[in-house]
Amino acid sequence: MSNYGKHGLYCVDDIQFINKAEALAFASLNKKQVTWKFNDDVFSSFDWTVPIETSLTELYKQRAQQIRDQYDYVSLLFGGGVDAANILHAFIDNDIVLDEIVMFKPFSQSKTANNIDQSPKNLYSEIEFAAIPHLKKYLKNNNTLVRLIDMEECISKFLSYDRLLLQFHKFSCLSPESVAHAAACYVDEHWRNLFESGKNVVHVQGIDKPSIQFKDSKYVFHFDEVATVANQFEPFSITDAESDMLKKHLHHEYFYWTPDLPQLVIKQCQVVKQLCLDNVLFKLLLSGPQATMDNRIIPIIHHIYPAHVNSIRNLFHTGKQDPGGIISSHHQWIYECTSSNIVGKFKDVIINLQNSVDSRFFISPGRYYMNDLMKTIYTQSELEKTQFIFFKSKPYIL
Repeated sequence: MSNYGKHGLYCVDDIQFINKAEALAFASLNKKQVTWKFNDDVFSSFDWTVPIETSLTELYKQRAQQIRDQYDYVSLLFGGGVDAANILHAFIDNDIVLDEIVMFKPFSQSKTANNIDQSPKNLYSEIEFAAIPHLKKYLKNNNTLVRLIDMEECISKFLSYDRLLLQFHKFSCLSPESVAHAAACYVDEHWRNLFESGKNVVHVQGIDKPSIQFKDSKYVFHFDEVATVANQFEPFSITDAESDMLKKHLHHEYFYWTPDLPQLVIKQCQVVKQLCLDNVLFKLLLSGPQATMDNRIIPIIHHIYPAHVNSIRNLFHTGKQDPGGIISSHHQWIYECTSSNIVGKFKDVIINLQNSVDSRFFISPGRYYMNDLMKTIYTQSELEKTQFIFFKSKPYIL
């Protein structure tokens, strides 16, 4: 399986797609349904009810070493959240070298960022008030490169090149953040120099905390595509030579949800299940149908991550918003901060995607975050199609 196939495969009958947008467009054209598989063959080969005896701390160490051994250059995508902080410590606490730590944000937002506003719109302030202070305290290896990448610059460069604009059909998520991450793989000079020198570069990120449900007297876990979709981007350029270079040297790895160490996510789920068995309150919070995101997150992280990792949340964190495609509040920067020309090109990318996919494959979360600016850029019908629907994997019984 290719590195990209490890992130999930979209199936239309017997035809498999790495890219979600292509799968939805094909299914739309042929009036078919789409299913999603996430390394089913690997995870189905385990009995999830059999306890994993290895500790989570040891599994985190094994995963960090596994990634280090596999790639020439390891780059951690770090935004100030607890999942990425745990990855950071899996490396640095065990003296496993990280080549680079990268933080993405729209730079113009720093003019208004503050540590008072904890609304989802201020999400990128977690970099300034949580990620950077945490790194200053714990990162001791001066050879690890720490970089801030401007999402506005990435998108502006990407959308300014006609040859790159032809990649619009490769995006599986209609958010500017996802486009910026993918665009950086093309336009960031540091990464391109590494690719061209023959280095195998991996971008590591935390996908995701275990969320289990209690159904028919059993605890059940699904891999949720909502956590992975922003990364479902297979590099593909106008020239075959550049496409081959990117596919050979650019890689993405989910730290937690990986077929290369399936025991890790299984162990996490088993820890959460035990929390529910030991305390009925945990069961209600973690597996109840009305449990909020914060209710699910807070009890979990204190049992699957060590205290010094969780301390990053004491520095600064914002509320988390359900995915809202192009109109979530923390995505508004592209409309408010970039040029009208770039906004227009981004709109064209979105509308081309919307026009290639049936309405049945869209949902519209985030409608409450519409504002007058958005309504002047998009029509009401375009705003209704702001996010593709999400899929879940097959169930795993714990």
